[in-house]
Amino acid sequence: MVTNRCLLLLYPLTACTGAPVESKNPDSKLESGDSTTDSPVDSREDSPADSPVDSGDPPPEPCFTYAEPVQTGTVVDVNLDEISDVVPSRQNGGVLWVHGDSGNDSILTALDATGTTLGTVAIEGVTMVDWEDLAMSRCDEGWCLWVGDIGDNMLNRGGVKIVRVVEPIIDRAAGVFALTLTGTVYELPYPDGSHNAEGMGWSKDGPVIFTKRDGDIADVYSGDLVAGTLTLRGSLPIDRNTATAADIWPDDSRILLRTYMALWEYWLPSGGFSDLSHAIRVPVPVADEEQGESASYDPVRRGYWTISERVNQPIWFSGCSSEQ
Repeated sequence: MVTNRCLLLLYPLTACTGAPVESKNPDSKLESGDSTTDSPVDSREDSPADSPVDSGDPPPEPCFTYAEPVQTGTVVDVNLDEISDVVPSRQNGGVLWVHGDSGNDSILTALDATGTTLGTVAIEGVTMVDWEDLAMSRCDEGWCLWVGDIGDNMLNRGGVKIVRVVEPIIDRAAGVFALTLTGTVYELPYPDGSHNAEGMGWSKDGPVIFTKRDGDIADVYSGDLVAGTLTLRGSLPIDRNTATAADIWPDDSRILLRTYMALWEYWLPSGGFSDLSHAIRVPVPVADEEQGESASYDPVRRGYWTISERVNQPIWFSGCSSEQ
């Protein structure tokens, strides 16, 4: 576990400067089945398995310290062996959305916190290249899921694609569901060539991409979906390998950035991405996972979730420490 909570001041960071190509109205087709899976769950009172929903109020204050991770369950479906990110639903209590890495179908899977599969959403009209991260934000229709098709191991794409799909309301009484929704795809070119990335968060202004590069550095690009551009905002130093997942607290005051072996939180005193040079880096607890490629804040419960790639992996939740 990473338990050291000392503050690390970041060195000054460099900053530089950076359209929808497919837009369709969401349409759904629903089928139902029966759930037959079961797995262990955190037995504490008020378990994350029974997570509340977002009330629409302003987001709570972020945590200053976190408790050690608690395992809430284990991913049951053996086909979910390349989970590349997890994000908690803000309107379906206790639901975690996950997706696979490159080579998988364009499908989002809903799990509960015990690891039981609740259903799937196939995104129609979208071809996966290399999905790497997942985010959630408010949208005109309620809540939207944003898929970051941002991986580029061969450095030949020149930009990223971001897929938008309206999050459905889940009726658990109907059993395991298979839903098809039509997504909207946005293409955003980099201003300075191709970059491989595995981290994406959602700020108040839109997507933020965190690149995966050598040298213990993650470059940070903010996206403008209307203009169809990416702008380099600076770089964040990381230790122990490269960035594999990212998230942003709803008020833009915190960044969660993970590597295969560690998890870091960056405090942004300015409350935004205009000046990353004054960010404060804090190591936060993370479980000993086989191949950690997911990390996502839970603003409702005030904490974060992680899951590793590989078969039948544990699901972990870390909440605010009782020291606060």
